[in-house]
Amino acid sequence: MPERVAAAGKRWTCAGHALSGAATNVRRDDEKHRGDVEWNSEDDHGHLLRLRPEMYVDSAMVHWTMAMNDRATGWLDDSSHARVRELLLHMACVYKLLIPVYCLMPDHLHVFMVGTAFESDQRKAVAFFRRHLNEMLLARQSAALQKQAYDHVLKEAERQRGAFEAIAYYILENPVRKGLVETAEKWAYSGCVVAGHPGWNVFHQDYWDSFWRAFAQHSGDDKSHV
Repeated sequence: MPERVAAAGKRWTCAGHALSGAATNVRRDDEKHRGDVEWNSEDDHGHLLRLRPEMYVDSAMVHWTMAMNDRATGWLDDSSHARVRELLLHMACVYKLLIPVYCLMPDHLHVFMVGTAFESDQRKAVAFFRRHLNEMLLARQSAALQKQAYDHVLKEAERQRGAFEAIAYYILENPVRKGLVETAEKWAYSGCVVAGHPGWNVFHQDYWDSFWRAFAQHSGDDKSHV
């Protein structure tokens, strides 16, 4: 494994320790399914607290959740889905990210991001994405994003393949838990964004093997994730 990837692994071990230490001050969501997932807490002014900026760069793996103001609905349809995919692709290319899964919901959206290079910076990437998404929402006069997004930076144990894919499947199952569809495959507004592979299907039996090969290629690693 190249030195860059090995160093990143040590860095995210430190990130995991930082999250664990903050456990009493964070919001937890459905621990049964997500295994002690920790989200941002808020300061005295209601602003979400972030980890240090270096926790979001390089090979960071982060689950982002962005909600609409007042949980407004009415924005999600085929055309907005296509625009979101376009924005995600631009974001991924500019900031050197892979998006193994995303899921758009009537009043919020989930985006799972993986950095592949030193210059990958997910905080800047999300700012780019949110700015352009809000422009679309304003033009449609349908909704607007809440001021800040929630994020969960994966700890070292969560970066292992089995745990990582379990988080991804949890994201994809959101419409099922909300009673919108019977199976995740029937939800029209989820998928992945991996540059160069527009036809990939997150529900295909070979998807994860293909994704980890792409991750290894993009990150300069010489073997797939284990």
